[in-house]
Amino acid sequence: MVDPVFRIELLPARQGDALWIEYGDRLQPSRVLIDAGTRATYQTVKARAEQVHDLLLDLVVITHIDSDHIGGAPKLITDRGLRLETQEVWFNGRDEIERTRLGPVEGEILSEAIKRRGWQLNPQFPDRVAVVGEGKLPTAHLVGGMTITLLSPTPVELDALRPVWLDVVRNAGLLGGGKAALERAAGRRGVTLGDVDVEKLARTSTPTDTAPANGSTIAFLAEYEGMSCLFGGDAHPEVLVSSIKRLLRERGLRRLELSALKVPHHGSQHNVTQELVDLLDAGAYLFSSDGTQTQHPHATAVARVLLSPHGDAELVFNYRTRFNEIWDSRMLERTHSYRARYPEAGTQGIDVELTPR
Repeated sequence: MVDPVFRIELLPARQGDALWIEYGDRLQPSRVLIDAGTRATYQTVKARAEQVHDLLLDLVVITHIDSDHIGGAPKLITDRGLRLETQEVWFNGRDEIERTRLGPVEGEILSEAIKRRGWQLNPQFPDRVAVVGEGKLPTAHLVGGMTITLLSPTPVELDALRPVWLDVVRNAGLLGGGKAALERAAGRRGVTLGDVDVEKLARTSTPTDTAPANGSTIAFLAEYEGMSCLFGGDAHPEVLVSSIKRLLRERGLRRLELSALKVPHHGSQHNVTQELVDLLDAGAYLFSSDGTQTQHPHATAVARVLLSPHGDAELVFNYRTRFNEIWDSRMLERTHSYRARYPEAGTQGIDVELTPR
């Protein structure tokens, strides 16, 4: 008899994302990897992978080309000693973006590495592009039984990324340089708080994210045996809102109940809007960042989560930092009906086992 599990590990990838997912039979789970952190944190991802004897993943998703998501991916894929294999990869590289109508250097390297491994790229999507078009939201079914509903990006966001990608690649000398230039670029990369006024914070007016690379994020809803998680990547909030509303209409629902939400853009105030979180009711909100460079998660974003309609939610952080420890407050927890969870003292990274909602 199968003992179903859906577990998410937020690996310690500093300011980046590296999410290790196991689902299915607890004793023989299927596995998904979402992003691979930065180049500097690649060894963290590798170490987790090396704990698995049969390293065959259902799916590898590289959400977009920001270096804190894609940076470790080329090294991971080209490390033959790791013996990593996968059923398929979801990633929108320059070739895929061209079909709709890229940092980018790592995107070029990753696309080439995927080709050389012979892995299937975006096989479950029309034209092999992971994109949300008109009509019913795209869905995909993994071999282990998980169902995924794509929520981002749309062709508009991919089209906005195209000139940015091309500029960076051109400046790096990769356009027209052939595989030799790409291999040289790869070689250079080693392929190698006080009282908290939650209401005031949540009402703070902030612009929404407009970065083209973030807009190109592959974001999706993953569901298995009554357990679910929305993986937001760095997606633009208006795209997620639009797709979630579409999904709610398709399913005849008013709000989307989730086991967990992987909070978009590490908890950036520019990506976590009140409109977005008000559409959701999650049992857990997952924050992946050590706060370096960007000081994520922003207090404003966390406050918006706490003011959204939720029932006794859990805030899960994969690091304890000066940017998130303000939420480790019994008074705030009682007032806003949540629990904050951090890694054990002296450790980094955390895992979350989902439950049905």
